[in-house]
Parts: sequence; structure tokens; C-alpha cells
Amino acid sequence: MGFVLVATGLSFFTSYAFDVSLFKIITFFMGTSTILLGSHMTSDSSEYWKSWFLAIFLIVAMLGFPLLFNPMGYFRNGRGFQGLLNHPQAYGVFLGPLCAWLLFLLVGKERRGISWWVFLGLSFVSLVATQSRTGMLCFVLSPLIVIFLKLLKGDIPFSILRRGMKYLSFFFILLIPIAYVFRDSIVTSVNEFAFKRTAYENIEDAFYASRGFLVSRSLQNFIDNPVLGIGFGVASDPSTFIIRRDTLTGLPVGASIEKGMLVVAILEELGLVGASIFIILLYSLLSPTFRRGVNLSSATLSVAAFLINFGESVFFSFGGMGTWMWLLIGASRVFAKENG
Repeated sequence: MGFVLVATGLSFFTSYAFDVSLFKIITFFMGTSTILLGSHMTSDSSEYWKSWFLAIFLIVAMLGFPLLFNPMGYFRNGRGFQGLLNHPQAYGVFLGPLCAWLLFLLVGKERRGISWWVFLGLSFVSLVATQSRTGMLCFVLSPLIVIFLKLLKGDIPFSILRRGMKYLSFFFILLIPIAYVFRDSIVTSVNEFAFKRTAYENIEDAFYASRGFLVSRSLQNFIDNPVLGIGFGVASDPSTFIIRRDTLTGLPVGASIEKGMLVVAILEELGLVGASIFIILLYSLLSPTFRRGVNLSSATLSVAAFLINFGESVFFSFGGMGTWMWLLIGASRVFAKENG
């Protein structure tokens, strides 16, 4: 509620389309409050929701896996695997957090059986095939962040740490000879994954073409308006901001924007004042999953879901991937209460 009030107040003074900012703030408040209240009211149904999300994961990943060997699986752009979803990026963002979560469910013995390990392996193959850098970022970075923070707090049981090191050592023992034999193919595949078969020859150019130009534009607006920002939910360039309005009332019913990265978008729209309140909001969202005694899987899911915003700024967007991200955060809070 505090963030909503601050965002409304700042936008009243700074937004060049205050009615749009206000409607987006209301939508954000209604969506987040519904999901968080729902997760709070069902906090005693942790095992049910765990099975529900795993079932969704299993159905989407396994039914989509055969398309990995069919042109229909690459229908969107001809190179990235989209599975049953409408875009490779969306599929990668769907798979990344769930793969990281399932990995820690298995390491923490919350789920057992070789079949789950096989399923995780197949899902990871699908994740790589999507060529989604955001999805891979969620999978790789979220465990590292969680382990680092838990180690700082001294809250990782030695048995889990030892088990994790055993799995990691076994993985590298298998990987080294395979990587050596197929080193040329691996280098080619990594380059294709990083640059997505574009004409760019370095990471900087590829990033700028993909997200960098959006980030650059947002940073310039932040530099021009560092304290209060330019208004919640408005486009970086007013000339490109298309607002669809109801013909009868004139009220806004649609105003899509694209921002490259959440952190920069917050600074641009709400300035340093709003960013400070956002940090408090984020802490209140994720901190329950980091309480002492809470399983690593809950924290990993919450962090992985948030990391989606480093490639797709969906934190304030309800509908599609934004709603899915909030559902994962809500679920991680439910799972945390199971043993927190």
C-alpha cells in the first residue's frame, strides 16, 4: 500500500498522462493484493500448491518436448524453441524459474525419484533450446544468489551443502570429457545462444540491439529527472506512447510500453524517491522465503521469479508473464510458511 500511495503522489506531479499512470497503479494494486491475499489465505495448503505447480510444469514441458524435433516447435522465429507457448522468450521465462526450483526440491529431498531427475534434464534441454537468455539467467543466477545469502546468514544445513557439492562434482566429472570432445560444437552453440545468430560480433552490440537501446533511453530520462522520475507506467518517449481510450467515457483502456530492465524502469518512472520505497516493497515480498529454517527451494523460486525482470520488465504488468511471475512469488511465500 505504501508503494502505491507514493507512486500515485509522484505521478500526480510528474506524469504527462496521469490518468494512465493512475489506472496502471490501480491495476497493479488489485492484482498484487489478490494474489498475495490468496496465498496468505491458503498458506496451510502448501503441499497442494506444490503439486499444482509441478503438474503445470510437467504437462507443459512434457507435451511440448516432442516439438523439439518438429518445425512446429520453432514456428515463431525459426530458431528458438517455443514448445506449447507462443514465443521462445515466454517459454524460456516459464522454464527457467521452475527448473531452478525443481533442482532444489530434488537436492533438498522434497521430491525423490530418478524420474524427476530425468524430467529436470529434459526440461533443461528445452530451456537451452529456447535460446532465452532471461530464462537461463533465472536458472543459473538464482541458486547462486540464494546460496550466497544463506551462507552469509549461516542458514544452510551441512548435509544439504555436502549433497549439493557431491552432485556438482559428479556433474563436472561427467562434463569435462564431454566438453573436451565436443569443444568446437560447444563454442559454436554458445556463440549462437549469446548472439542468437545475429550479425553482431560482441556482447555489447548484441545487448544494445536486444535491450540496450531501451535501457539507454530510460537512463537518459532518469538523468534528466533523478529525484521524482517521469511518472508511473508511461513511455520513455511521449511521441511513441499510444493510448487507447473508451469512446464513451474517454478513460484509458490500453497503453502498452516496453522497458528493457526493471531497475532502470523504476529509476526512470519514480526517481530515487520511488526506488527507495520499491526496495522496501521488494524486501517485504522476498524476506519470508529467506527466514531461518526455510527450505532453499522456496527462496530459489522467489528469486528466480523476480530475476525475470532483468530481461522482461513485467513486475508491474498484470496479464501473461507478469501474472505468472506474481503467482510464483505468491507460491514461494506459501511454501516458505510450510517450514519457516
